[in-house]
Amino acid sequence: MLVCEACGHKTAIGPVPQYRGPTRDDRPETEQTQDVVQADPLAPISDQSQPTLGAICPKCKWPKKSVDEACPRCGLVPKSANPRQLEKWKNPLSGHPLEAKLPALWASLAHNWDDEDGHKHFIALCASQRLLTYAGSCYREALDQDPENEKAEDYRQKVIQAALVEAGHMDQKLHQMAAGSKRGLATILTGAFLLLLFALAYYFITQSQTAWQFDR
Repeated sequence: MLVCEACGHKTAIGPVPQYRGPTRDDRPETEQTQDVVQADPLAPISDQSQPTLGAICPKCKWPKKSVDEACPRCGLVPKSANPRQLEKWKNPLSGHPLEAKLPALWASLAHNWDDEDGHKHFIALCASQRLLTYAGSCYREALDQDPENEKAEDYRQKVIQAALVEAGHMDQKLHQMAAGSKRGLATILTGAFLLLLFALAYYFITQSQTAWQFDR
């Protein structure tokens, strides 16, 4: 069995070839150095190494890899969420009387961060309609596009403060309702106790009258 000196292939049909083609090591040094690609540390990373984002979280509008994946920011798992709530997150103004007005108002303010009165009016209007989640999402998306926007962050903090105030009012109402329920329960128990006393008194009176008649 013969072996080719150039490629190492075994053959039995001819003599050992005397010719050996040039290899990489036989080329001039100038040509060999062309094969070495110097990595540039400042070169941008290829797009293929970055994850492909094919979906957006319906709650916080954060991009993610797939629709069914848990959101890396808010943790929402679409499969576990209420379908009606998902639709509400996708379009929080659906069916609302201000469905057209609020987006138009936000569009006029989204690039006018110096209009402090306009932003305060927008936040107050959302608060009056119990739509602070919509206002918060608007400022959050603005910060996603420009994380260095200090005014957007200030307005977002105002939305959070308004939400805390609203939560405080709700908590106060719940306490009032609980106090009213306790008073109502106390009234019912008092009435039931009085009825029980009346029933016992009536029972003893009738028993005493019956015994008096038999004694005669």
